[in-house]
Amino acid sequence: MEAFKHPWLYFLRGLLFIIIGIYAITVPVDALLVLVVFIGAVTLVTGFFQILSAIFNAKNYMHWGLMFVWGIVEFLFGLILITKPGISVEIFLFIFGFWAIATGVFFIGDTIGLKKSNVPYWWLNVIAGILMIILGYIIITNPFSAIAITIILGIEAVIYGIFVILCSFGVIKYNKNLRAKI
Repeated sequence: MEAFKHPWLYFLRGLLFIIIGIYAITVPVDALLVLVVFIGAVTLVTGFFQILSAIFNAKNYMHWGLMFVWGIVEFLFGLILITKPGISVEIFLFIFGFWAIATGVFFIGDTIGLKKSNVPYWWLNVIAGILMIILGYIIITNPFSAIAITIILGIEAVIYGIFVILCSFGVIKYNKNLRAKI
């Protein structure tokens, strides 16, 4: 078994989402339109990182194809948000809510591959997935004000970012353990 390559991509991805989440939580009034564009840019970049990570780990990770497809979905979602910043807040929130649910389902589904690969902290995928599904559902079904939604999006981005950073540490630990066995 080979080590996962470039775990810093996961760390960078998580850091970007934490930054955007903190911004949304601290400046909700002016943040929504800026967030649409910024989330688009971050999602575009992190989708690209996800695609690269899938390609680099194609031989090492059983579910690399799922990772690759999800990277394409994130990349395209980011591209839409950047090129259509004037879309209404309701449409953005609706799309973002479904994106959160889809991300949660992906996290839970990805747990199988992580557990089979003996990646430490694989169970964090389940927790993060459930939280993403719950937050996505709240965003879609509750008529909160734009400020409250912006704060929820910020919380969601911070949770997502923390999870991805923790996952990067799990991959780093996995790599160290694997190298120690060699």
